[in-house]
Amino acid sequence: MIKGKAIKTSFVGPSKNKDKKFSEYIYENNRKMYFFAVFFSVISYTLSIGVALILKQYIDKGIGGGFQELYRLIFISVAFIGINILVNLIETIVVNKFAKKALQNLKKIIVEKILTLRLKDFNKEKTGTYISILNNDLTIIEQDYIRGGITLISQSIMIIVGIFLMFYINWKLAICVLVSCVLPLIISAIFNKKLEIAQKNVSLNNSKYTSFIKDILTGYSVIKSFNIEKEVLNLSENKVNVQEKTKEKYQILLGLVTALTQNSTIIIVIVLFIVGAWLTIKGQMTIGGILAFVQLLNNVTSPINEVVAGIAKKKASVQLLEESDKLLKREIEIGTKVNKVQMKKNIKIENLSFAFEPNEEYVLKNINLVFEKGKSYAIVGLSGSGKSTLLKLLAGYYDWFEGNIYIDDIEIRNIHETSLTQLYSIVQQDTFVFDDTIEENIKLYREWPVDQVNFAISNAGMNSFLKERGGMQVLCGEGGMGLSGGEKQRISIARSLIKKPSILLMDEATSALDLKTTRELEASLGHLKDMTRIVITHKVDEELLKDYDCIIMMKDGRVSEIGNINELLKQKGEFYSLCQLSDELNEV
Repeated sequence: MIKGKAIKTSFVGPSKNKDKKFSEYIYENNRKMYFFAVFFSVISYTLSIGVALILKQYIDKGIGGGFQELYRLIFISVAFIGINILVNLIETIVVNKFAKKALQNLKKIIVEKILTLRLKDFNKEKTGTYISILNNDLTIIEQDYIRGGITLISQSIMIIVGIFLMFYINWKLAICVLVSCVLPLIISAIFNKKLEIAQKNVSLNNSKYTSFIKDILTGYSVIKSFNIEKEVLNLSENKVNVQEKTKEKYQILLGLVTALTQNSTIIIVIVLFIVGAWLTIKGQMTIGGILAFVQLLNNVTSPINEVVAGIAKKKASVQLLEESDKLLKREIEIGTKVNKVQMKKNIKIENLSFAFEPNEEYVLKNINLVFEKGKSYAIVGLSGSGKSTLLKLLAGYYDWFEGNIYIDDIEIRNIHETSLTQLYSIVQQDTFVFDDTIEENIKLYREWPVDQVNFAISNAGMNSFLKERGGMQVLCGEGGMGLSGGEKQRISIARSLIKKPSILLMDEATSALDLKTTRELEASLGHLKDMTRIVITHKVDEELLKDYDCIIMMKDGRVSEIGNINELLKQKGEFYSLCQLSDELNEV
């Protein structure tokens, strides 16, 4: 017998990409387009510097060179504008193509990583966190990292070319201007880290608000039923206030950096005119040269300001990428895992105790049970007795329990995760339905043999339902809004039966069905002798429960009674009292 031991874990990604960072996926099958995007962006930005040289020619040669020289400069200007327009158009196309492919790559790998998370790892974060990554964070990453990265390269090269031309026109004035350009860099060094933290806080609060809105939409019926619209609205206003305050703080900080860097430009301009005037008076510079310097200054200082802000934004977006990458790292157990897809003997639970968090009260306490192959088991008890938690442990949702769960003498923590999903099918009380046809909701977008589809439909009691509805191609609507609760539950049961699992787990899966329909469905499932059924039910009905091989009564996280219905009724214990209470409620 393989004893259950704690499995050592380490954070790694999906095996084929375990060492790749999120940022690397931006360039996957996209490097050629990235090269073209950078190339044409650099050409586009560099061409804008050419305006300075053309203006210098107009002042220094055009005025004194007569009409022929003027016509030549006009021709050059027209050709320059035409080339510039063409390059700008190509730049727009290739940058957009690169950004499109980059976002497709990121969205694909993010969804892939979410889908490869184990259920217990997925549940560590709110659903809104994942939605926020795919929406809010990717919007920032596109603007500040994908597009912003290309802009940073282009502007940096434009700065270098602009500085080179400044030295070409007059090296003395160039040195004076460059020394005065140090101020924006100092400002950047002071505020970069603060901007990064502010950006991270914006992302965090966006995620929280997205989760809150999802809760409102999911629980809309609860809000209306209990008339808590005002309370929810107040809560929403508070959360929006916090969210917008973090945005405001970031924008104010960014505005402060921008204001300081822009005003530092005024100092640079004053330096330029003072030194330029002095050099012109001494005959070491022309008026055209000063005009060219002014134009070059715009092509150097403005990009410096944008590069300063862009570096801060890019660092903040890198932080978002790293946080998303860390969040979606898949936790995989190191060690040998058993591939098991069929149960041959039984499930054995030994001394099982469980708490959701360390140092919290136990939800389950010292459970010992055996579920034999092919038999049916009903788990009953009042709300909060631990029934659903026990079912989730059997399905492998959590693995930090005390004690052991064996399937054919193999500890469940030693069975490969994928194998468990083939061993079990679980039907929850709250049924999820895709906005698609009944057929696709049963088949879940896979191809199945016709006999298996018919098997699932028949044993889920769907034949009459499909006839009334008009067949398998009927659309269910968003969240199954076109179906009743009972119809959605039957679809959920059918999808669980289609793969013919060894073990069928049902957590109040017939709660939306009336007692007559539930009895008919249970009778149908009772014929599946090769399938072990473990069912949680709140319908404590003698006619319904008499066909179960064993009934497990739970109370306060413990098994208080166990046996078939006749044995439990004779004991006149807690199960008997529960039956009496149920009869009284039914009469009312």
